[in-house]
This record gives sequence, C-alpha cells and structure tokens, in this order.
Amino acid sequence: MKTTLNCLFVMLGMLIGINGAVADISWGNWQSLGNSVSVRFSQVPGTTTMTWEFRNDGETTITYMDYYYTDTTGQHTDVFPGTLKPGHAFGGWAAFTGNGRTSISIKTIQRGTSISLDVTPATSGQTVGRMREFEMASVFFTPATL
Repeated sequence: MKTTLNCLFVMLGMLIGINGAVADISWGNWQSLGNSVSVRFSQVPGTTTMTWEFRNDGETTITYMDYYYTDTTGQHTDVFPGTLKPGHAFGGWAAFTGNGRTSISIKTIQRGTSISLDVTPATSGQTVGRMREFEMASVFFTPATL
C-alpha cells in the first residue's frame, strides 16, 4: 500500500512538471506549408530542442501525412500520427522534436471526404480519399539560443 501511494505521488509530480513545461512553451506564428496545412514552432525551454505543431486549414480531414524535417543532425522522414480534422491542430514536444534549426516540408498527404459512410459488407473494401504529391514548401525556424 505504501509503495502504491509513493508511485502515485511520483506520477502526480511528473504530470504537474509536464503541465508546467507545456505552459512555458512560447509558440511562433502559423506559417503555411501549402495544401492547406500550417505549422508553427517553439523552442523547448532551456534547450536547443525544437518542437512543432501542425494545423489543418483545409475543409476535409487529413487522414495521412508524411513529411521531411531537417535539423542539425540531417534530414528525416516522419509520419503524422492519426487524423487531423479541419481547423484542428496537433503537436508539441511530446509528439515532434528536432535538434536546433529545423525546417519542414510535406512529402505526401491524403485527405478524406467530409461525408460519412454507412459501412456494410458491400462497401467495407472501399477507400475514401485521395493521395497526391505536391510542390513542397519549406519553413525554417532558428532557436534563439543558437
């Protein structure tokens, strides 16, 4: 019982610390990446680590997106986890991080339609959405401490 209470206090302290760190993050302005997607950057306080957040500026849900990000260690490819509804944003240091100056360009994106489907055995194999590559736009952010 005593061990369980100690673990709960440690976890509570970690959650409070995480919440405080998130509150200290100062975000830059939204910048367009093209194809109705915007990004904004923030420097994790006390580090050279950069984080970013994506926003869906389009009228349909993003169902898949992969992108390049380049930081001081080179170019990397990452995949956006899940879907992003129109007008919603997702990101932050728990989701995306880069080391130092970071640039981002979208590689591919897939959007779903804004209609809902009644899935039955006759339609369960259908896929809604389209995949397309588009001209890449890069956005750069340089940490203040570099």
